[in-house]
Amino acid sequence: MGLFERIKTMIDDGIVDLATIDRLYGYRVLNIVANDQIRQAKLEYAAEDWSDFLSLLQAIKTRRG
Repeated sequence: MGLFERIKTMIDDGIVDLATIDRLYGYRVLNIVANDQIRQAKLEYAAEDWSDFLSLLQAIKTRRG
């Protein structure tokens, strides 16, 4: 998840575009969220620590419609 936070920063800085990240890694981000143990431990109970990851997740979901 930390890697994806860094990727979100690169998107924000214009180094790489969201479409490319979604094509290459979008399924991985969605699989992380689909895992109940990870989602609860990291994204529900400690969401404030993963704001860039959650922002990337939202961007991918919005892009996919």
